Amino acid sequence: MMSFKADTNLEHAIQSCNTANILMKDFPANPLLSAESIFEVEEAIQGIFNHMKRLRHNDTYPLLKAQNIVDLVSKDMGN
Repeated sequence: MMSFKADTNLEHAIQSCNTANILMKDFPANPLLSAESIFEVEEAIQGIFNHMKRLRHNDTYPLLKAQNIVDLVSKDMGN
C-alpha cells in the first residue's frame, strides 16, 4: 500500500509552493499599479527587477515562470 505522501505527491507540491513563495513574497506590484508619474513608474520597475534578483540564487524556480512575470509587468506598463 502506498503512503499518503507518495500517493498525493505532497512533498513535490510543498517544494513547488516554497519555491514560488521565495519570489512572490513581498512582490512590489502595488507601486507600479499606483504610479502617477514617469518617475514613480521608473522607481517601481527598478523595485520589481531588484526583487527578481532573488532568482539568481534559486535554481529551482522555472525560468519560464520568471519570463511570464516580466511579460505581465510589461503589459501592466502598457495599460
